[in-house]
Amino acid sequence: MRILITGGAGYLGAMTSQLLSESGHTVICLDTKKKPDSWNEKNSLFKGIRYVQGSVCDSALVEKVTANIDAIVHMSFIVGGPATHQNPEQARTLALDGTDIVSTVAKDRILLFTSTDAIYSDDFQGELCDETASCAPNSMYGELKVAAENRVREVKQPIILRLPTHFGVSVSMRQDLLVHTLVRDMYKFGKLEIYEAQNLRTLIHIKDSAEAIRFSLENSSKITGDVYNVASGVWTKGEIAHTIAEISGGAITLSNDQMDSSIIAKRNFALNCNKFQAFGWKPQRCDLKQGITELWEYFQKSNFKN
Repeated sequence: MRILITGGAGYLGAMTSQLLSESGHTVICLDTKKKPDSWNEKNSLFKGIRYVQGSVCDSALVEKVTANIDAIVHMSFIVGGPATHQNPEQARTLALDGTDIVSTVAKDRILLFTSTDAIYSDDFQGELCDETASCAPNSMYGELKVAAENRVREVKQPIILRLPTHFGVSVSMRQDLLVHTLVRDMYKFGKLEIYEAQNLRTLIHIKDSAEAIRFSLENSSKITGDVYNVASGVWTKGEIAHTIAEISGGAITLSNDQMDSSIIAKRNFALNCNKFQAFGWKPQRCDLKQGITELWEYFQKSNFKN
């Protein structure tokens, strides 16, 4: 299969590009960033991937790079509440104009869009949330994802994956994700103070996310035309903190007090992923301790304190 990945050099994009290429697919990566040094022919992870620097909002370029492809994985987006809040105009342009351009050129091709569980209403406090739940996000980020979903639904072969907060090491690393932030702070300071400790957080390991994308494309005849929750597991914030403390030997203070934030969606619910898993896909990285150990070793190797 010949696949274009928009935002293909990002945290999830890079992992997905690697996996699809290793699985025998022809991959084109479209990203605004200059080609990273790691994306060279000496690195077998990226060997054979065509890298195109440019914006998903450049309709002529998008038309050109989709000329002979079979599927588009669209993940070019300003990701997360804080980043969207800091760059509202860029976020809006990518979400609305970029998704409209990609959807227009998709035509009869498969268009897989990586959405988020931030689209669900905060009313689902502590509940199990499936794909029929109301979409009433309390953040601009969630609102833009809903708008993009609605545009993607109009194409002939849409696949929408609603993904929760990611964790895990990627060649294009992010520091601002929940688990990453907690592990980083424990590494730097040796202690954590956790608010809303009983709140549920559904998570997905970066490799499970990439595998779900690959699975969706390779089984598109069964999967296209619908929206799916996809996750590795669900834990409380307190359980995440305890696991970090167990691995690091650091101290934690837990509180059930509420955080005051209008930027970050609370997402205190568990995702019901039965609909997607009914096709035969199962998460392979459900061990939180293993995932946090991976992150702890990453911060150790990067000597992040300095």
